[in-house]
Amino acid sequence: MRRIHKSNMKTFKDIYKFPLHLAKYGSWVWDDNDQFVFQFEFEDKEKRKLLLDVINREKTLTNKELSFSHEKGYILDNNSIEVLLIRGWGNLTGQGAHNLEAEEAANIQDTFADYIIKRLNKRQ
Repeated sequence: MRRIHKSNMKTFKDIYKFPLHLAKYGSWVWDDNDQFVFQFEFEDKEKRKLLLDVINREKTLTNKELSFSHEKGYILDNNSIEVLLIRGWGNLTGQGAHNLEAEEAANIQDTFADYIIKRLNKRQ
């Protein structure tokens, strides 16, 4: 197993290309290179679109009482309700895909979750 110094590890910015887009059907979200990146955990299509627009830097939320956090791969709202699940592990670690070590793949998913939290918690 090769060890990568934390400062040399890839982040989500090295792997995922924006803008992100929703699948035509269902709750899956893909990057501009059609890599599966996360899935929404709720059914409201308009809310999915709004949150995706915020993550893509096209909009900003205004509700100051609403906040988000990251726990065990899930983005949760301030009521501890699962909003989205970070995905794409197979694409990050699989042979024929990015073939990354687990530590680097975890760093990519963690930095991506941090970015999503930052975007969703930003207010005008």
